[in-house]
Amino acid sequence: MTIEGLSRKQVIVLMSKVNIDNILTSANEYITNINRALKNVKSNILVNFIYPDNLEITIVSNLVVSQLNLLVMERYVKSINNVSLDDVQVLRLKDHRYPIFHRGY
Repeated sequence: MTIEGLSRKQVIVLMSKVNIDNILTSANEYITNINRALKNVKSNILVNFIYPDNLEITIVSNLVVSQLNLLVMERYVKSINNVSLDDVQVLRLKDHRYPIFHRGY
């Protein structure tokens, strides 16, 4: 087994299943809007995709995410009309205490 390098390109957003479903129905639009918001603050970050997992979504970017990028993403996610703010918890970078293992071939 080999250990994959730690990634700070993944941002976790904790939220309810209903909010996850609402976001996934228009994920392409939201990715475009997040990228536009990041470009407005002159960031080189681009969101590549969003994928769901249990009670969270993961936003994956092309580069390492800074605190400013987190703030921009958080503001956008909390501004989405069909997402309940009570269920959305603050964005955080993926927890790196647990490495991801891959089977070596």
